[in-house]
Amino acid sequence: DTRTHHIHVVEYQGKEWQQQIFFRDYLKEHPQAVKEYETLKVKLQKQYINIIQIGILTINIIHCSF
Repeated sequence: DTRTHHIHVVEYQGKEWQQQIFFRDYLKEHPQAVKEYETLKVKLQKQYINIIQIGILTINIIHCSF
């Protein structure tokens, strides 16, 4: 896989935008959460290798656990 970027297009200051900003800011403030997020993404990617939207799936799982 040679992808280097992933772009989300959402309504400015809408619910999805706010969730993305919250998630970004949370990860910036919690380095351990970054490691856990990375571990979970790798695990899910191996488990569900055919799912194209693995990043979205992971974000939804983490949002539910806050």
